[in-house]
Amino acid sequence: MEFFEFFDTHLCINFCVSIDSLVFEQTERGPDDELKLQFEAISRFDADEKKVIKALLEGMILKHEAKRIAQFSG
Repeated sequence: MEFFEFFDTHLCINFCVSIDSLVFEQTERGPDDELKLQFEAISRFDADEKKVIKALLEGMILKHEAKRIAQFSG
């Protein structure tokens, strides 16, 4: 393990923060304004409903990435 990986990992654990919060600005990550309301509504769903939404999102992300890769390599 490199020093920086060790250092970052211990910083995160000791301060109970994610690596994203150390690396990115507060406004640099997260949903864009267009999706914030939808994600707020989803946060109130029960566990089973969240599981369905997560599966839908993962499927769409995979579809998008496959399309992007196909365009790039073709």
